[in-house]
This record gives sequence, structure tokens and C-alpha cells, in this order.
Amino acid sequence: MPAKSLTYVDPAMVDMARGLNEVQKQILFALSDKGPAVLLEVAVRALRFPDEVGEPLVDLRQKGLVATTSLPKSAYASEMFSLTARGSDMAALLRDESFSVQVQEMAVAAARSEPDPRQSEVDLLKRLGDLAAQQGDFAKASQYYEQALAATRTLAATPAVP
Repeated sequence: MPAKSLTYVDPAMVDMARGLNEVQKQILFALSDKGPAVLLEVAVRALRFPDEVGEPLVDLRQKGLVATTSLPKSAYASEMFSLTARGSDMAALLRDESFSVQVQEMAVAAARSEPDPRQSEVDLLKRLGDLAAQQGDFAKASQYYEQALAATRTLAATPAVP
């Protein structure tokens, strides 16, 4: 059954969703679909090896999305993993198409708000050129302007690095 479309989502949940990798999402979906499980079962549900899900589970637990319950005297596992209420909400949100659009929009907005360090380099070179010209060192100013021009061309020719 498709999830309901959401009108408002807490920005903290959006930020957290942006920070989740594919393995963590698979773990959330596996626990949401089938309920609590031990490490080996979580790995099987996520179609991963147990050593591939250990670290993501620890990170999910630190983020408050997964809880653990100790299993006394268990022969093959010491902890049972389950979703917290927040983890259940996150799994539902990750399945919602409008939420994934919102996450993408926020990622694009964040990328726009962060200045490209290459553009900062161009601006600095131009300022150094202006300063050299003001001091009467036109040869040095010319070098800075040429470097700024080359950096601008490089900037225009290649996409920004995320």
C-alpha cells in the first residue's frame, strides 16, 4: 500500500534521511516489513553479509532509529534489533515519493547555498590582481588576472564537486 503524501516533514528528518546510505535504508525497510531481528537475520533480509550491516546498525542506533534488546543466554546472537518510533516514521517517509522529492529539493538548495571553492579562488585571484595594479605592479597584476581567467575557464568547463 503506498504511503500517504506528506505536507510537512520535520527538517531534521529530511537532514537525517539525506545522511542515510543504501544499506541503512535497506535495514530500515527490512525491520519495518518483518519486525525485530538478530544481526544475522537483518543481514539476510537486507541481502547483505553480516559484517556489512554491523556498522550501519550501530549508526542507526546512534541516530535513534533502531533500538537493541539484549538476548540472555542465546546461542547465536546477543542482541535483537527493532525500529524505534522515529525509525518507523523514517521508513515510512523513505517510501513516500513526495518525501524523496523534498529530500532532493533540499539537497539542491544546500548545494546552491554552499559557495564553490573554485569560485572563491577566482575571486581571490581577481582581488590580488586589483591590489597589484593599485600598487603599480602591472606585470604581477597581469599574472593574477591570467590565472583568474584560466580558473574561470576551468570552472565553466567542469561541474562542481559535491
